[in-house]
Amino acid sequence: MSKLYAEDGTLVSPGGKVIHGRAALKNYYEQRFASGAQKHHITVGSTGSTGNGGFSIADFSVEVPSKKGDIRTERGHILAVFTKDVDGWHFLAVEPSVAPNE
Repeated sequence: MSKLYAEDGTLVSPGGKVIHGRAALKNYYEQRFASGAQKHHITVGSTGSTGNGGFSIADFSVEVPSKKGDIRTERGHILAVFTKDVDGWHFLAVEPSVAPNE
């Protein structure tokens, strides 16, 4: 997952923590998947690019374990900014907005 990001890519996690750099992103995603997050779905709605930059707006859902141990679904939107380098397109910045728990 972290290889989808630019070397200096940034994620604002659903909890609001900012994760910067590919090494920190690798650690974040390893912990996220190990926590039991599953059934990730992303549907891209809008995209655009010019030169070596671009963006996408998407809807997402993911099942995550709650503190009580049951599974709940998080839903929201993702705004992503991309950059193009010699290896292709990578996330430069990703920020989800998570809908309140139902």
